[in-house]
Amino acid sequence: MKIITIWQTYGPYHIARVAALEQVFRDSEVMCFSHCTDSIDYPFFNLHPKKNLVLVRKNASELRFIESLHATLLALWSERPDLVLTCGYERPETLASIIYAKMTGKLVFLMLDNQLNDRPRNAFVELIKRLYLPFFSGFIYGGDTHKDYLRHLGVPGFREVHGYNCVDNESIWQATLVARKTKKPLFSGNDYFICVARLIPKKNLMRLMRAYAMYVEQCGSIMRPWSLVICGDGPERASIEASIQALGLVDLVILAGRVDEFEDMVNYYAFARALVLASHENEQWGLVVNEAMASGLPVVVANQCGCASSLVKDGENGFAFDGTSAELLAAHLLWLHEHADRLEKMGERSREIIKEYSPEHFANNVLSLYRLAVT
Repeated sequence: MKIITIWQTYGPYHIARVAALEQVFRDSEVMCFSHCTDSIDYPFFNLHPKKNLVLVRKNASELRFIESLHATLLALWSERPDLVLTCGYERPETLASIIYAKMTGKLVFLMLDNQLNDRPRNAFVELIKRLYLPFFSGFIYGGDTHKDYLRHLGVPGFREVHGYNCVDNESIWQATLVARKTKKPLFSGNDYFICVARLIPKKNLMRLMRAYAMYVEQCGSIMRPWSLVICGDGPERASIEASIQALGLVDLVILAGRVDEFEDMVNYYAFARALVLASHENEQWGLVVNEAMASGLPVVVANQCGCASSLVKDGENGFAFDGTSAELLAAHLLWLHEHADRLEKMGERSREIIKEYSPEHFANNVLSLYRLAVT
């Protein structure tokens, strides 16, 4: 059989999923379709799988719906896959996959991580989704909140599996061990919390600054505060720098900028004490939490992040909190500092939990769904 995956462009974790599919579907050919030539926002997603077809040779901002729909239909008709894995309800590539599947009797699975409350929902659009979703042969969702949304839209449970949102856990863990044994920390001035996020409003970094300032004040003269290292860049950088100045955190908050190299990102995880992700809106998952957990870190994650209910076990591998509350976040940061002797065990628990969110689990769940769909 032939399997085709369709994503905008391919990064390391897309390619890890493809490799896992090749291992699980051993006698099958797996081919990759890219929406466009490159991703402007995420340049590290501009990798090229072995069997890759770029549907429209433009960058992401230049794509047009009809052009993409037509190009995808032609490519699918030429390659004749037995199974298509696509993502994005509204994408022309997804609509083309549905049309192809209905014309040929082949299968199409939708990969998704949408939540009911990740943005305001329009009743008419939700009705269209209810009418549209039955055309898919199956669904691969991220975690608990995404499953709940599928239920809300009337999708029966036997047509779905979890595990869409995954990273290459083993590669990250092995690189973490190497970094801890043989490399110098890229930031070595102090113990530190790490936040990996684009500097944009939905990442809630201004509230994180306030929470961190509260934590520093609560440390007082008894404990030396841990630093906060933020990896990422974006349009809010100037505002965040001003907040750092106003809150008196110049010597404690480090803006590391965008970190594109895998080894450098793992280096930051390897020597951190815990990850913080404070996104308070439209954060459908948060793969940086997977990365940190694969590195063996405790995590503090806002409930509004799609991964929180699936990956965070309160008190076991970290804490989930209301992303609108700086006070709750500050309390969790202080708790982690005061219980530093427990962090290694919490990190081990993170690694146990994240095992079920690996490329191998993703591929095996796709196989299970495929077997159900063809019986």
